[in-house]
Amino acid sequence: MPAPKNEQSSVIAMDMQFFFFNAFGMKIKKDNVTLYFARLNESGTIPSLSQWKRASWRDGKTFYLLNATPGQWVAAGLIYIDPGLLYDTKKAVLFPDEMVKASKVDVIARKGTYMGSFQVTQDKDKNILDPTQTFYLQSFLGKESSLKTEDKITDFIRLDFKQGGVVELCSYTVEQNEALRKDSRQKAAKDLGAPWAGRFQ
Repeated sequence: MPAPKNEQSSVIAMDMQFFFFNAFGMKIKKDNVTLYFARLNESGTIPSLSQWKRASWRDGKTFYLLNATPGQWVAAGLIYIDPGLLYDTKKAVLFPDEMVKASKVDVIARKGTYMGSFQVTQDKDKNILDPTQTFYLQSFLGKESSLKTEDKITDFIRLDFKQGGVVELCSYTVEQNEALRKDSRQKAAKDLGAPWAGRFQ
């Protein structure tokens, strides 16, 4: 587990349950899922894809980003591996704009911050890109494009990003309350141990 880089280092915690299935109807295993966070720009806008930060640690359904710098952070998206019979496929899930906004937290130096408990579900019926998804889909395309928010994901579903992959959309639910935050502090202290545990006191 990474140690604090300096005295200002903070921690972000997020609970996430993930319900995605492969072509054979089998649930994707949680070990194949990587969650990404992003720190908003000074203007409050979403950063480029290159600024996504991979979760540093995971225990059960809880993802942690260690050594987060102070500022406003959001959950940006996730990438999972779909094991196939002949080859594995890398799939990126672009979180909807309202989920990104719901996850936004103010990270304070030397403090632990809890985003909430999210449930993310594969949504093959969802088709229209919102502004955040359009922004990141353009990044996955790796070039300037004429994508607009009314474009459909099915028009761009198979993309050549990072040696091949698929982009998908999702629906979500979220719970955020003081009881969950208290539970998160206790769980983080147990999961992370010293010296990170002190950030959640």
